Amino acid sequence: MLAVAMGGSTLPIHSHAAQQAPSGEGQPPAAFYVCPMHPDVMSAIPGKCPRCGMELVAAPASAYVCPMHPDVMSPTPGKCPRCSMELVAGSPITMPDFRLRVETTPKVLKAGVPIKFRFTAHHPLTGEQAREFATVHDKLFHLFVISRDLEEFAHVHPEAHADGSFTIEHTLPKPGHYVLFSDFLARGGGAQISATPIVTAGVDDDIVAAQAQLKPDMPWVRTVDGTRVAMLNEQAQFLGGEEIDLVFRFSDVKTDAPITDLQRYLGAWGHLLILSEDMTEYVHAHPREETQPDPNAGPTGGPEIIFDALLPKPGRYRAWLQFQRNDRLSTVSFTFAAPRPGETP
Repeated sequence: MLAVAMGGSTLPIHSHAAQQAPSGEGQPPAAFYVCPMHPDVMSAIPGKCPRCGMELVAAPASAYVCPMHPDVMSPTPGKCPRCSMELVAGSPITMPDFRLRVETTPKVLKAGVPIKFRFTAHHPLTGEQAREFATVHDKLFHLFVISRDLEEFAHVHPEAHADGSFTIEHTLPKPGHYVLFSDFLARGGGAQISATPIVTAGVDDDIVAAQAQLKPDMPWVRTVDGTRVAMLNEQAQFLGGEEIDLVFRFSDVKTDAPITDLQRYLGAWGHLLILSEDMTEYVHAHPREETQPDPNAGPTGGPEIIFDALLPKPGRYRAWLQFQRNDRLSTVSFTFAAPRPGETP
């Protein structure tokens, strides 16, 4: 087997998914220290505030956070008011990223041939392999396999094993450069996305040459599996570094009637993955629950779902929306530009 991601070979990426982590199953997080005058100054150990020199004081140990919305915190267990996920015990500062090791069988990767991927996560200080993972949207591990030209997309879920490893067999559809985006939350660490670059045999292009050259693909209306999906945003709403509400409306292709029978897929009415053109900015979002009926109701989602998304920097982005209707999972994509204020897309 071939280790394809170790240490510095992992692709740098900025994740805008969950940033908090539980410190143990059902247990509140360890205490941390804050400045009495500057509450934004925090430390894992006692010391002095670098801004005013005051002694840091112990902060309350109990806190619970949403795995998908790190700004949602509570002193008691409960559900996130935005996505209804269970809050997990966590600490704003004890959230290390684990090192992900990826191994493949066979060693030489070929398009069109099944490849077995094996994933293990290791503590960044001790090197100990993680064996316990938190469930986020019904799964312990979300894997996105995306070609560097952003034309190929797969969202799959490796199987968990007793030793803490995950495996999956996947076939790359065409030769080229790909990135594996591994989305997981190991106990004792933070919710994280690890990006692992891979390339199939016989490909001579370098990473720069393989990078996507995106152009906005308006009008933002897609048809798939008898459903019409319209992204209602206007191009002018997209700005780099700004948060935006992404609104999608669903209607029946034949009757044009609004669709209200979206089914939950992995616990949500839809899943949205957004990647920047250079694949360094990653946003994995889920829709607001308050825009839908009773969160515990059956397949009654639609006709609109709304996602909160932060576009971290100016540039071009592609978004893949996944939804389920009539027990069928569908995927559509949209491409848009997010310029600086005052610039032309």
